[in-house]
Amino acid sequence: MKVMTLWGEEEINDTRICIHCGEEKHVSEIELDRPHTAPRGKGYRNECKQCRRKINKDITKLKKQYAHLRPHITDTCIICQRTGVEIQKTASQGIHKKKDPWVLDHCHDKNVYRGWICNHCNNGLSGFKDNIESMKRAIQYVADESGENP
Repeated sequence: MKVMTLWGEEEINDTRICIHCGEEKHVSEIELDRPHTAPRGKGYRNECKQCRRKINKDITKLKKQYAHLRPHITDTCIICQRTGVEIQKTASQGIHKKKDPWVLDHCHDKNVYRGWICNHCNNGLSGFKDNIESMKRAIQYVADESGENP
């Protein structure tokens, strides 16, 4: 891909590998990261635009299908047992403070609904990539450090 820089037209051959399809693609085909989370103001997600569109479409469909089960702000998260009000109190400042704390959790492999959980727990689960063995090791690690047995 050719871009105009201060030194004239340059060829950029930067590529990334999409975590979903596994294909190596030029950065022009990779989804841009949100400016507030990207280093130095510009970065790329770890997924291509094509996969991201499909995922967003699937999630939108699931959200519509299970909207009637969405928790109220006074309900508790099934994992951390905090209410939506408590979750919002621990949120960062600005726009995130008023953000709905509930997100739709789904199985990424089978694309099926699992439930509504809080954003904090969803981020925690996503770090483990739905790998139950990794979660068990994390529980054991925390239990060992705290002196508790699970």
